[in-house]
Parts: sequence; structure tokens; C-alpha cells
Amino acid sequence: MENQDNLQKKNIKVKIFLLLILFLFIILFILFLYFWMQNLKNKEDLNLGGNNLVETSFEKEEKIKNNSSKSPYSSEYIKTKEALAEKNIEKCRELEDEHKISNCIYSLATQYKDKELCFQIEDSQLQEKCQEFFLYLQVLEDKNAEECLKLQFNNFKEACLNTIFQEKNNISYCANFSDLVRDKCENMYYKQKAIKEKDSAVCSQINDEGKMESCYHVLENTIADSDGDGLSDTMERSYGLNPHDSDTDSDGLDDSSEFNYKSDPKNPDTDGDGYLDGAEVEAGFSPIGE
Repeated sequence: MENQDNLQKKNIKVKIFLLLILFLFIILFILFLYFWMQNLKNKEDLNLGGNNLVETSFEKEEKIKNNSSKSPYSSEYIKTKEALAEKNIEKCRELEDEHKISNCIYSLATQYKDKELCFQIEDSQLQEKCQEFFLYLQVLEDKNAEECLKLQFNNFKEACLNTIFQEKNNISYCANFSDLVRDKCENMYYKQKAIKEKDSAVCSQINDEGKMESCYHVLENTIADSDGDGLSDTMERSYGLNPHDSDTDSDGLDDSSEFNYKSDPKNPDTDGDGYLDGAEVEAGFSPIGE
């Protein structure tokens, strides 16, 4: 009887041992399946990622080919740069569409001050703007602020008035004009004076509500900025710039914009390609050759 009990106990121990073995086997099998499936998933993700990279590269290449002429990899960009370098209108005509051709010829006309090229522009609005550019230059040369108001494009009109008034910067000079021009002249004078003297009380003498608010805003957010280009006099002096001239290097791009475009405010042609920084920006290019 005792032997039988011992045998029974031994059988129970064997069964328990076998069950433990089976349990461990099942766990190992489950772990094997888990890692095997993870490996498959990683391979699929890698393949998918590779496809995405190919698609992304393809899309990028297509974008470079079809994007605006600003891309340094674009043949259109190169043709436009060559046209400007050689003053070659035929290079402009090699571009893909009329809009780009018109922009290229406009850049040629304004950069080389060749009014006759304006009449080669197919885009009627751009042709009109091109012709007004030369009228704008003439008004600046004559220093006739009254004529500035006759300009149709606001960017030329405002630039014209600002240039003339800023150059004079004398309240007595404003008295020479009709009421509308005189008001603009006086408003410009008081704004420059308020900024120069850092005196917000001077802003209250401006009779245009929008320009008065602009005057207060400038004083609240900046320190002395004599030329009103958005850069403080202290900052301009630290960079060797003229705090009384908003465009130190006279390249058509004011000092503040030079910093925005990362160009050199003391070099009219930062990338040394033969074009003024201002002309490049106007034409839609980067002044630093990117």
C-alpha cells in the first residue's frame, strides 16, 4: 500500500512537471510569434517608407521643375538670370508662359532703365506698371511731390512722396504744396520728428488717424529710428549703417529688408551677380543667390 501511494505521488509530480514544461513551451511559442510578426511589420514599414521617400523625391523634383522661377535649380530661373546679365530679351522669350516672360522683360526694363522694353510686355497691367516706373523716376528727379499723386500704383506713389519728404524733412517745405500734399508732407515730418525725439506728444500733431496710430505704435515698440526703416539708430551704427538713410547702400532695398532677406545692407549687390539687391527682390529673386 505504501509503495502504491509513493508511486501515485511520483506520478503527480511528473504530471506537474510536464504541465510546467508545456506552459513554458506555450509562452515561448507566443513570444516567438510576437517577435516574428513585429519583424514582418518592420519590414513592411521599411518598404513603405522607401516608397514614400521615392515619391517625396519625385514630387520634390517635379516641384523644382514646375515651381516658380525663384528655384535655383529651375531652368527658368537660370534663363531669367542670363537674360538680366546679358540684357537679352530673347532669353526672356524662352520662358514657359507669358506671365513669366512679361516679368522677365519688366525686370530688364527697370534694371537697365530702358523704357522701350516696356512695350514688349504682353501683360497689359505689367506694361502699365513698367511705364509708370519711368514716370516715377522722372518725378523723383524733378522732386515734384504734387506729381507723385498722379501715379496710379500705390507703391510708386507712397515711395515717391516718402522719398521727397524724407529728403527735405523741413516743415516749411510742406507749405509749398496744395492741401492734400501738404497734409501728407506734414504728417511725414511729424512722424519722423516724433521718432527722432522719442516724443509721443509730437504724434498728436498728425491729422491722419491711421498715421497717428502708426506713429504711436513705432514709439511704443522701438527706440530712436531717425530714417524710419524699422531699425534703431543704435543698431544701424553698430553695423556701420547710416541711421539717417533708410537705404544705406542705395540698392533699392531698405536696410530693414536687407536683414529680412539676409543680404548685406552695405553692399548693393550681395551675391555679386551683377544685379542690385533691390532689382532682384523686385523681380522675384533672392539677393543672396538662393
